[in-house]
Amino acid sequence: MSEPVSVTIRVDGKTAEALDRLARATAHDPAWHVERAVESYLADQCEAFEDIRRAVADADEGDFASDDEAENAFASFGQPLRAQ
Repeated sequence: MSEPVSVTIRVDGKTAEALDRLARATAHDPAWHVERAVESYLADQCEAFEDIRRAVADADEGDFASDDEAENAFASFGQPLRAQ
């Protein structure tokens, strides 16, 4: 694990109050909650970025769904691909 680094953020009053309430209600200080929130956000964003990167790589290789596959996918959600 690397050494901690201080980061300063600005939040609106409503967010600061919510963070303070959460800190008082738990055994963790506000910084702990902020760190968990940032970790969660970064994990989600990195996963989304990797999904997009893989999709672009597939598209660059010409790996697309056929018309039938696309129609079946939309139909599985109850939505026709094309207007009837």
